[in-house]
Amino acid sequence: MNFRKFDRQNIKSIAIIAFSLILMVTALYTGFVKGRIDEDQLNAQANNPSAGIEDLIGNIPDSTIKDNDNNEPQKTAQNDTADTSSDTVIEPPVKEKENTSKKEETTDKNDTQVAGKEVVSIKLTHPVTSRSIVMDYSYNTDPVFSKTFNEYRSDHEGVDYAASTGEEVHAAAEGVISKIYEDEKLGFTVIINHGSYDTQYSNLDKAIPVSEGDEVDTGTIIGKVGSSAVYESMEDTHLHFGLYINEECVDPKNYMQ
Repeated sequence: MNFRKFDRQNIKSIAIIAFSLILMVTALYTGFVKGRIDEDQLNAQANNPSAGIEDLIGNIPDSTIKDNDNNEPQKTAQNDTADTSSDTVIEPPVKEKENTSKKEETTDKNDTQVAGKEVVSIKLTHPVTSRSIVMDYSYNTDPVFSKTFNEYRSDHEGVDYAASTGEEVHAAAEGVISKIYEDEKLGFTVIINHGSYDTQYSNLDKAIPVSEGDEVDTGTIIGKVGSSAVYESMEDTHLHFGLYINEECVDPKNYMQ
């Protein structure tokens, strides 16, 4: 029997078995130690809930930590706006007080603004006895029917008061005779200036008892009703009466007493 060969084989087997045992023991020991460490950490956390927080703080923004320390939720831009509006009361714009120094508008229909500077009171008396109107005022307003032209027109700058031929015509207010002439449309005409306005008397008879420059009072006879108005020849006999303020015609009916 070869003892030398037997010894070598046995030694090799024994070494392998011993090394395997060492590895097994080491693994068992390592698992046992790790389990004990994990158990100790779990027990420590159960006894101290705050344990391990420091490991989490590093991943949280500083602003969030500050809000959590104050037990206040982090505000958004919308919350900031809401807080500002709740703290500040926005007053509605104050309406500018109207200038009380401005002269109050007159309620008298006979008071008229002249040249935007002064209020002129215009009060006229009827130049003839009748108040009946043959053709009404229609300049740039509702049209009236013209028998002479057989159509509705919006260019009649005065009021035609019914009057018989030869009836006396009186000054509607005191003033000065500024013009006497024969109008190609309205016939013989007298214009009286009253300072800030003028009155017109047309379709008169040719015989006119006043002259330019004469001062007249309210009611002074300035002529008689005729039939000289070519553009109103088909109308009933009448006096064409006009009122001009700043050389612009207005409805004289609005200023009659």
